[in-house]
Amino acid sequence: YTGATSPGVRLTKKTVRAHLSTDAARTRLRVNVDPNKGSGYWTFRVQRQRASGTWRTLPRTYTTRGNQETRTLNRNKGIYRIKVQAKYGYRGTTSTPVTLQR
Repeated sequence: YTGATSPGVRLTKKTVRAHLSTDAARTRLRVNVDPNKGSGYWTFRVQRQRASGTWRTLPRTYTTRGNQETRTLNRNKGIYRIKVQAKYGYRGTTSTPVTLQR
């Protein structure tokens, strides 16, 4: 018997999309989570930036209904981002930070 080595294969996971913005008055967060259709529910958490620059994950976990979803969240003045958990062979993602003025 002889052996052979096949060429390497690079596997990449898809990434769920997450977008964070504010309303016009910059007093509320607008969260948009966009998984692929039919990929089931997704969970995400809100993170707030501390004065030291580190991120604190807030205790509540939000769940989407499996399709693209937009939510409005009331928060106090500060810098925020959202973190979507990985699952179903997808990578999780973290949104770009936004600043609330309230």
